Amino acid sequence: MVRHRMATASLLTDNEHRANRYFANEGLCNYFDTLQDKKARDALQQKLDAFPFKSPCVDFGLAKDREPISSPPRFIANASVDGYLRVFNTKVPIFDENDLRCAINTHYSTESATQNNLAWPLITNAIVLLQLGLELRVAHASQNNSLIMQDAILFPFLENCDRAMRNLASFMVPTIVNVEALIILTLVSREFFSNATAERVCQAACQVGRALGLHRSKARRRSGSATRPTEDEKERERLFWVLYTLDKQRVFMTGQPCDLYSFDSDHDLQGPSLEDASNHMMTLWEAIHINLYSSKAADPRSQKGYQQIRHMNALMNEFSQRHANHKLNYSNNSESLNPLQAEFTYGCHVSELLVLSSEPTSEQVQIHKIQN
Repeated sequence: MVRHRMATASLLTDNEHRANRYFANEGLCNYFDTLQDKKARDALQQKLDAFPFKSPCVDFGLAKDREPISSPPRFIANASVDGYLRVFNTKVPIFDENDLRCAINTHYSTESATQNNLAWPLITNAIVLLQLGLELRVAHASQNNSLIMQDAILFPFLENCDRAMRNLASFMVPTIVNVEALIILTLVSREFFSNATAERVCQAACQVGRALGLHRSKARRRSGSATRPTEDEKERERLFWVLYTLDKQRVFMTGQPCDLYSFDSDHDLQGPSLEDASNHMMTLWEAIHINLYSSKAADPRSQKGYQQIRHMNALMNEFSQRHANHKLNYSNNSESLNPLQAEFTYGCHVSELLVLSSEPTSEQVQIHKIQN
């Protein structure tokens, strides 16, 4: 039950005070009230001073039972799919909705799926776990005790994900479904386990993705012309950008080098959509890491360091101008807020801070930091 207590603690510890504030006023974030709390301000300042986080993450031991990964009951998986697709898959588009539903039906209707493929038992467990965890947080924040029974049923799904983490080698065969399984396991690791565990799973996912060639466009490689991509190629490109994004988030959480690089990919970034803009931002994070935070980055007080900072400021300005229409209009009514647009705008501010934090301190730099 140790893993069970750790998971519920990650959901509930220190959240009771914040939940009453953040979910007040019909779910809108009452952040102004929260910032009046000195402890909250001190905690935010401590995070800002330490960002980006370069200290190594300490992993904890996983459970050591030898049981196989088992699929959750079908009715629980089916009940979780809608919420997962609506909340999680919108933000991290691992699956096509129709393909996911068909694959789950196939998995539960055939004996061989459970016996010969560990990916789908893992995927179904992860879907249930993410959705139940979300419902538990919402119920707790709204002080609704009717769903508190979910606290007790998280344990078997956590155990199955535990087993997968102990046996990552079983998911290293380069197939699409193994990439999908490792990506969703990364999300579970970030939510319920440690940063070090999430880093290890994310790196495994990137390794399988590279072995599968997701960073290359099959259409261009085959013909050298602007061939209309097939559905399979669209899926591969979507999974590449999901992996690439998780990799860049990992880099700035751990300070470790990238596993995937944009210069090694031939996928196009010229699209006008918010999704394309978000992917473009991740290539910006890669450039920020290499030029300003990696072991190759020059001292910002040196001539080379000054040139690198100027180069990154130029890239930031070009990026901001190109995607200005996707940034949040703060005068808009919050009822029409697009969460993906809000996250993109947040990412823009983070990108600015990453560049500003590498510059020598000056009054102008401090003003820009405060603005962001």
